[in-house]
Amino acid sequence: MLNRFTSIVPVNGGSMKYGVWEQPRLINPTTSQNNETDSDLINLIYDGLLSLGENGKLVNELAASVTVSKDEKIYEVKLREGVL
Repeated sequence: MLNRFTSIVPVNGGSMKYGVWEQPRLINPTTSQNNETDSDLINLIYDGLLSLGENGKLVNELAASVTVSKDEKIYEVKLREGVL
C-alpha cells in the first residue's frame, strides 16, 4: 500500500514472462506474420515507423516525418535521428 511519502519509480532491467499458445515460427517483421504468437512477439520486440494513437490518429515512432505525394502513390518517410 502506498502512502503520501511513497512514489513509484521505474527501474531499468528485470525480466518479463509472456505466455503463448503456439510455438513461434518466424519472429521477423519483414516476413508474413503466420500466427498470433509471431505477431504478438514482433509487436513486443520491434518498433514500427508509425503507430495508432488516440482516436485512431497516426503517431510517429521511428519516423520523424511522413510526406505523401498528391496522387497518394509515393510516401516519403524520414527516420528519426540515430535510427538506421
